[in-house]
Amino acid sequence: MKTNLELFLEAYVDGKELENPKASIKSLEDWSNLEKILKKIIKQNKGNFPSQKYLNKNGYSTVAAAISKYHKGFPAMRKNFGFQLVKKPNGYWDDEKNILSEARKVMKNSKLIKLPGHMQLNKLGHADLGSAIQKSGGYYYFREKLGQKDMQKKYGTWKNIDYVLEELERIMAENDLKVLPTQTILYDLGYSSLASAIAKYHGGFRNLRKKRGEKVIHAAREWEDFTYAREQAMKCMEENHLNSLPNIKNLKEMGYGALAKGIMTYHGGMRLFRDKLGQQQIATAAGTWNVEYTIKKAREAMKKLKTESLPCSEILRKRGYNTLASAISKNYGFRKFRELFGEEQKRTESDLLKNFDYIKDALYNLMQENNWDIIPSKEIICKHGGDSLVGAIYKYHGGIVAVRKKLGQQQLRKPLNYWKDPNNIQQEAIKILKELQTDTLPSSRFLTHQGYANFVVAVQNYHGGIPVLRKRLQESLGVENSLELFLTEYVEGEQ
Repeated sequence: MKTNLELFLEAYVDGKELENPKASIKSLEDWSNLEKILKKIIKQNKGNFPSQKYLNKNGYSTVAAAISKYHKGFPAMRKNFGFQLVKKPNGYWDDEKNILSEARKVMKNSKLIKLPGHMQLNKLGHADLGSAIQKSGGYYYFREKLGQKDMQKKYGTWKNIDYVLEELERIMAENDLKVLPTQTILYDLGYSSLASAIAKYHGGFRNLRKKRGEKVIHAAREWEDFTYAREQAMKCMEENHLNSLPNIKNLKEMGYGALAKGIMTYHGGMRLFRDKLGQQQIATAAGTWNVEYTIKKAREAMKKLKTESLPCSEILRKRGYNTLASAISKNYGFRKFRELFGEEQKRTESDLLKNFDYIKDALYNLMQENNWDIIPSKEIICKHGGDSLVGAIYKYHGGIVAVRKKLGQQQLRKPLNYWKDPNNIQQEAIKILKELQTDTLPSSRFLTHQGYANFVVAVQNYHGGIPVLRKRLQESLGVENSLELFLTEYVEGEQ
């Protein structure tokens, strides 16, 4: 279903009259109007009640806003439609019987003969069950409890490379993975034996990637060398018959995530890197980016981002639309450009964000969808698509700390001397590895940039620095002794 703004943009470019625009948020105050739309959405969503995240991603942010503003929020709406509440009572997931019961339900409803992997559970909408399994013994443990002992392999099976490759193909297909997963991801999916076998019998993950014909992940230190980065850039252009290097977003989509990351991290970004290569920058002059062309590009961006209104410059740049953002800013300005097609939705959203009840409902839905027990940091909220939410929290509601206090949540500040304890540091490090989906602790600069500044400072002050901790982690976790120990960056798409 096309958004009101998309319909307007298409009509503007084609010179047509706009007919039957999408219902406004005000019309959805009427229960009968909202009910009709939600029934269609539920049908599209295979009979499941949509989450706020689903609605926003699929062009129904007006519906999500109406539910929060006029109809007492998502929990009340789920109940009205006869769906069970998503959030389980406190302590529910601590009981092994509940985990087994929910696992059997998932297998029955999805017609599966065995407990699926972590990523497949998330895809099926059961992230809470997946998290509970990981916290309470892991997938191997619960598969045994469910009588799926066929997951155990006879001695010597893992030494057979053909068998290992066959298992990998099956796991990748089940979890919709396009490239060989990292060691950490295999552990999270419940395949620790396979991960160990790759390291022990088959030369490690780097060697196995070569056997599968995949691009070998390059060490982070190599990207600091401009000569090396230039060679990889030229190779990329040659392989794809390009005259100039594409933008960061396109590089990632083409499978050159490491090159994109290297350019952004070590060489000042794409504009400066193109200058060093002697390539002409993409023009953003008014003659090139006239109003029709700019509107066309804005429509394409909105369609890909699945948003009803034009995002701000910061979000466009974060999502890889630097040229579009620059063209709008330079030639029109965002306020004037929005006036070309009217941004009533933007103003409505702004009014909603001033309402603390709306913020509270949006936060609870985000916490529910991601299985968070407490409101996380602003960096984590932004990573999960909550940029405007974070902006409103700081602009209208006093910041994250103030909002946590209003909702009666404990602050995330660690107790005195917490960071001095080596066991606490190791647990925090393992948590970071899982969040970043990497096998090796990245550099202090990268960690700080990702929002782990407190952790970095503590390691430097009390535990000898990141390199020392990295080595200690490798020894205690039994990570393979190969070049993979030195990797701190991974190609996009391995997740």
